[in-house]
Amino acid sequence: MIKEDLLKMKVMGNRTLLTPSYAVNCPNRLMVFDADTLEPVEASWTYSGESNSTTSTTFLDNYPNKELIVSSAGYQSVTVRSLNISNCAYYGNISGVPTNAMFVVKDNNTISKWGPSASQYPFPDENNYDISNLYTGVKAMSALRRDNTIFAWGDPFVGGMLKPSDLERNDVRDIRMEFGMGMLLGKNIPTVSQWGSYGTGSNDVPDNIASLENITKILTNGTTQVALTDTGTIYTWGVSTVMVLPDEIAALNDIKDVCINSASALALRENGQVVAWGKAYDGGVLPERVSALSDIHTIISTPISFVALREDKTLMFWGQYCWQSSAAETLTNIEYVKSTDDSIHIAIDSSGAIYLWNDYGDLIPAPPISDVVSLTSSYGSFAALKKDGSVIVWGTGQGADISEVSDLLSDILAIYPTYDGFIALKEDKTLIAWGNSSYQEDNASIPVEVQGNVTYQY
Repeated sequence: MIKEDLLKMKVMGNRTLLTPSYAVNCPNRLMVFDADTLEPVEASWTYSGESNSTTSTTFLDNYPNKELIVSSAGYQSVTVRSLNISNCAYYGNISGVPTNAMFVVKDNNTISKWGPSASQYPFPDENNYDISNLYTGVKAMSALRRDNTIFAWGDPFVGGMLKPSDLERNDVRDIRMEFGMGMLLGKNIPTVSQWGSYGTGSNDVPDNIASLENITKILTNGTTQVALTDTGTIYTWGVSTVMVLPDEIAALNDIKDVCINSASALALRENGQVVAWGKAYDGGVLPERVSALSDIHTIISTPISFVALREDKTLMFWGQYCWQSSAAETLTNIEYVKSTDDSIHIAIDSSGAIYLWNDYGDLIPAPPISDVVSLTSSYGSFAALKKDGSVIVWGTGQGADISEVSDLLSDILAIYPTYDGFIALKEDKTLIAWGNSSYQEDNASIPVEVQGNVTYQY
């Protein structure tokens, strides 16, 4: 069958945003639909350069630094671009300027930036080429090029300046930026390196970890770093005294995933059980109702708690303010869970209906909507992307006000958070922004060279 005779697919949902957050293991959900009927399509999802694939109508995006190939019999294959939209923000200001700047990788693989504090993040023009991914820190950023080289900019003390030994690397596979530091995963020894206020001196990567050649995932909360290997073992290092890895967990060789929050960590084993360590108050000790389970398939962290999704599509929730069974654990038919920096936690069921709960496990009213593909939050506001490309907003933040852009919010493919606002990417490769004007300029301020030049899928 020739390409013109094949049906077309449409992938929707934002790539997992790589920004500083204790909720560091909340992969975003992508969905694929028939472009004409908007019916879900059973498709194969494969990261570029990898042989392993997942077949489903939905996909959890654990590696947004990689392009994602989606294919299905009778349809034209599509490739979803790696993460190409990010913002650098934190509570406060730099020299009296509100701290929010937007960064976008355009289709010519160069970066454009704008926003109130964009001028606070200068980088030499000679570095702005062949960009693949953006990684946002606090007052610092880094970028990965398509040739696997890296550069950083911003405040040197908190991650804006690489170590001299990393400047010439051309083997970088992934990067993490956190409060006060940056960390990379490379192919060659040392496979892990870090920089910033915690990246020199007492918090250098131990030699026994930097020499590992089979690390598949790196995480950090700014004080503790975690590495997961392809043999199912975990390694940790850092300055935290409460997150030292227990010997009995270090001896395991069947770990399939791991996540961390502000002071504790949770690991998922191949047998569906979970193990935890760190500060008990933040979930580092498992409640009996959780430790007894062997049917957990997904784990996520929140700043002070954990969520586990079970095979029967129910969930478990525990942490600083919730140790007993709560209303959140009565939800059923849940397909996807995630957390936010606003201490609000999200579940989407098989109909696309949404449910919200707080740190105490109490359910919070949510709009009675269905067909939700993804839900994005920002400083008290929520933006739900529906499969027809429309957007529903609500909440207490200024991102809940779309009055100035409501006529533009159609054919949306992905929605990303900014500080007290949102930015949406449309099928025509243009961006729509709204929210608190003190932290982001209005939609008309998006640079002309950006509009029409930010591809989601091709």
